[in-house]
Amino acid sequence: MKRQQRKAARNAAQNAAAMREWAAQERAQAEQGVAIRFSVLVGVSPAPTEKVRQLREKERRAAEERARQQAQLRFSVKDAQAGVCRFVRLKNLQTVSPNRHTAYKRAERLCGLQVENKLYYIKGGAVKYVWINKPGNKIEEVYDGIPKWAPAALAAQYEAAHAAEVRDE
Repeated sequence: MKRQQRKAARNAAQNAAAMREWAAQERAQAEQGVAIRFSVLVGVSPAPTEKVRQLREKERRAAEERARQQAQLRFSVKDAQAGVCRFVRLKNLQTVSPNRHTAYKRAERLCGLQVENKLYYIKGGAVKYVWINKPGNKIEEVYDGIPKWAPAALAAQYEAAHAAEVRDE
């Protein structure tokens, strides 16, 4: 979009200079009594019509509504996820766009602790999380108890959640 704006600004500046030059030539020819000649300016893009503006606004509103609905699904806790605390392996599908012209999907397998609709995992020494209900995510394996690969921070969180369950019962 910025490229188009820069191009439009450059074209407007060029056209303004051409118009000034044309007006000066027209005045000079009028003073000499020579017939006025007509020229055509190139690179001028017309402003979008009202109908085009309305269509773009309608598309933008529809995209915002889709994004809102997806966010609502992503953040909601399903009935089967309520009170769940377990270790899982998740396939996290990500869309990677190195530049704005190409995009590809990359699958990343994360092992971590599922607490309701979040998966907590350790990356670079820090505890991070991802929403399990995000489109493209899929639980591949569910582990019973604490697996051998579980980091101490996640194991402590798992123990704390199960201790709270025992106290509630």
